[in-house]
Amino acid sequence: VFAPPAPSPPRVHSIHVEIVETSFVSQRVDTSLIVSDGARLESTQVVFEDNAAESIIRSESEGTVAMSSTAFKENETTGKEQALVVLEDDSDLDVGGGALSTNCVGGQAAPALAASVRCAGISTGGGGCQ
Repeated sequence: VFAPPAPSPPRVHSIHVEIVETSFVSQRVDTSLIVSDGARLESTQVVFEDNAAESIIRSESEGTVAMSSTAFKENETTGKEQALVVLEDDSDLDVGGGALSTNCVGGQAAPALAASVRCAGISTGGGGCQ
């Protein structure tokens, strides 16, 4: 008798970082503005504006990026992915149930983007958009 595999348990992170009501403006870096290595990074009411970096947020090693009311405006990405948010090594993006309606990519309201592309501006090389 064949039994389907058991569902994966929820991802457990040893480090949780919360960025709340913060602006990152006119930063110029050679890597990503924020690099998370296996942590859960939560961004709430954050603005990333006029920055230049490989990507704005990079999550590696099974990390999770959770965003709510986060805006990306006039940023320049120089990395090979050409993405604002890069998910590597089985990392995930958690935008929650209604969070897309409060996130903004490229200065456009997310609902318009979400209608055609669920993860606009996000490279999901290793993970996915939930």
